[in-house]
Order: sequence, then C-alpha cells, then structure tokens
Amino acid sequence: MSSSISALTQRISAIDEVLTIGISASNVRDAATQAAAALLEELVSNSRTVTLQWRRDPRADGVIIALEKNATVGPVSFWGAPTGFELEGLVYALECLGRTSMTLDVSTSICQLIKPIHRTLRSDLYVTPT
Repeated sequence: MSSSISALTQRISAIDEVLTIGISASNVRDAATQAAAALLEELVSNSRTVTLQWRRDPRADGVIIALEKNATVGPVSFWGAPTGFELEGLVYALECLGRTSMTLDVSTSICQLIKPIHRTLRSDLYVTPT
C-alpha cells in the first residue's frame, strides 16, 4: 500500500458515522469497474463504519459512485474510477458526510453572494483526464 493510499485509508477509518459507498455499474466485470472496486475496497479495509455496496444497474453509463448516509444518497456522486485528484475529493466528501456538524471557512463576500439562494442547485462538473 502506497503512503498516500495509507494516509487516505487512515482518514476514512477515523469516520465515526455509518456511511455507505454505493457502486453502480452496468457491467461489473468491466476493467474500470474492477479497478474502482479494488481501490475502494482497499480504502475502506480498516473502517468499522464505512462499507461498500454493489448495485448492478443496466442504465448506468460506466461506474457511478454515490455516497450515502442513513440510506439517503448524499449531495456528491462520482462518475468513473476515482483516481488522481478525484480520490482526494472522494475521501473529503466522505469526511464531510460523516460529520454531525461542519464549519466552513468562507469569506464574507462569498456568504453575501450565496445568502439569497434558497433552493437546491444542481451542477455537473466534467473534467478531462490529465
């Protein structure tokens, strides 16, 4: 296990809330699906609260990873194998979802911009492999 994977595994094992990482795929034998599964299984291997749950979904386009708490899908999902910077984002999203309360360090100007928003906003971010 590389030192960076080991550090991420330790962060996940420190999460106290019960969380599920749901993996949906149309083809569970696909190489990308198998790579994502192996990586996620390694990351949660020492956790007593974070588990993986497989779902075969014929409608899924590739691998979809959804983070869940109390059987409710959280606000962040990942499409494809979480490698590179996405892996750090996945662990951070798990940590945020696993907190009972969260304090963000947000500037006053940003708070003023978002204060009038009183609805859920959906946004999709697509990035190219680098």
